[in-house]
Amino acid sequence: MSNIKDRVLEVVKEVLNAEHNSSDILDASFKDDLALTSLEQLTLFVALEDEFDRNIPQEEVVGIDTIREIVDYVEGKLSQSTA
Repeated sequence: MSNIKDRVLEVVKEVLNAEHNSSDILDASFKDDLALTSLEQLTLFVALEDEFDRNIPQEEVVGIDTIREIVDYVEGKLSQSTA
């Protein structure tokens, strides 16, 4: 199975239609660095739901603002489902 970080980065690249160095993008702010609109952020989370086959409630991701925070969130969700 692929590493969660790599899978998240692949989804981000697909949604943003861009190539980013993983070390550059992990701590990039959605709003300040990547200039994502609310719709693009929503699209990103829907794509992540599809990739990981998990529901991601909007209220749980309101404060998430970086790719690293997404990785941490997804790792937490996946570990809950295996517990």
